[in-house]
Amino acid sequence: RNGAAMGTLKAVEIVEEHEISDVLKSWQPACNNYNYTVSIDTFIGDYNSTTIYLSTDETPSNIIIEIDMLDCPPGFMLSDSGNCICSHELTNTFADTLCDLDNQLISTQGGVWMGYNVNQTCITAYSSCPFDYCTLSEVTFDITEPDEQCAFNRSGLLCGECAKGLSLLLGSNQCGECTNDYISLLIPFSLAGIALVSLLILLN
Repeated sequence: RNGAAMGTLKAVEIVEEHEISDVLKSWQPACNNYNYTVSIDTFIGDYNSTTIYLSTDETPSNIIIEIDMLDCPPGFMLSDSGNCICSHELTNTFADTLCDLDNQLISTQGGVWMGYNVNQTCITAYSSCPFDYCTLSEVTFDITEPDEQCAFNRSGLLCGECAKGLSLLLGSNQCGECTNDYISLLIPFSLAGIALVSLLILLN
């Protein structure tokens, strides 16, 4: 506020008709920034919006500010201080898990798997991956796109299937493109079969 006498700025925060914050702050007759932190109170419940009413002792009419509060990204949880931190489901399972809130990425050791189930809105985590299913090196990824943890072109829950368009390679857990090279093996096997049958006929 500019060009007025000294006074008091009042900020009242309302959530679902509950007054959860009432802040008084002195101001000088100059243009200054006013910083207000939205409070967190567990008794309010799961409401995700709040209304702040600003007024001064000189102009009691309110300036109304509506605020919609976003949930923490998947893999993160709200701390008591109001910050989004690594979910306990992750840190309790993998002690070395790191979370990057700015980029919404998670870093963890290799040989494990974690993913976010959008339908159930929950995290699934496995501390041990089947052989050749998951990458063994440290990986940084978005928990809603868990295939980054998979090795050898695998994908899905616990890297249990091949990526789209690929199939399991014979004799391994690795996935790759299918070819028709196996058809060439039919010729020698067919000839060997004919020779074997001929030999049995001659021996009889």
